[in-house]
Amino acid sequence: MTERADLQHKNEQIVKKMVKALDEDPYDPKRYYDLGSMLTKIQSFQQAEELFLKGLNVFTKDSSKQGLLHYGLGNVYYATGLYEKAISEFSKVKDAKLKADALLMIAQGYYAQNQYQQAMVFALTASENATQDPAPKALLGDCFLATGDFQNAQKYYDKSLALNKKDIHVNFQRGLTALVQGQKADIYFTRVKKRDPQYLKKHQERLNDIASLLKKQNGKGGRE
Repeated sequence: MTERADLQHKNEQIVKKMVKALDEDPYDPKRYYDLGSMLTKIQSFQQAEELFLKGLNVFTKDSSKQGLLHYGLGNVYYATGLYEKAISEFSKVKDAKLKADALLMIAQGYYAQNQYQQAMVFALTASENATQDPAPKALLGDCFLATGDFQNAQKYYDKSLALNKKDIHVNFQRGLTALVQGQKADIYFTRVKKRDPQYLKKHQERLNDIASLLKKQNGKGGRE
């Protein structure tokens, strides 16, 4: 059995167990969520959507149990690029424990559509709701970087790294903000290279573009 076939077999067994668990207690929203999340993970998106909609229908008279299912359905739509539908589902999450995660996913939905100002609003709220979570701060950094505000991007990447120094994406982005502003960037790119050399290699073209741009700018400055 190949590695891929072995993984597929394991996933099928997990799904069977989850289906059995749901059949045993069809009034537990977490069992819908667990199965739906697994179906989303293995990219059975239509099945996942149908399951979450079925679950929401089961709990129509108990809104307190619907939040988890709206969140799961939002993840299905986000994974398939249906960002507006995803945002709509995440907006229906009222549960306090899930609220910060839902706000972050709304922010990511806007970011994916290049609507950076809206993304910032929700990412900032998510950050305020989950002060020890580095993810909203990283997304704020991405938003500011996308709008060309390198100083604020740097500020939020630093806040994210203060909570998780090992994040490859954030270290790379922080290195970019340093590079663009003529600051030392080696420390961030070294962290990336140590943890994932392929990531740095994959994004080398972006670094080369920035280096070329800076070289041209410096050249213009020297002639004036």
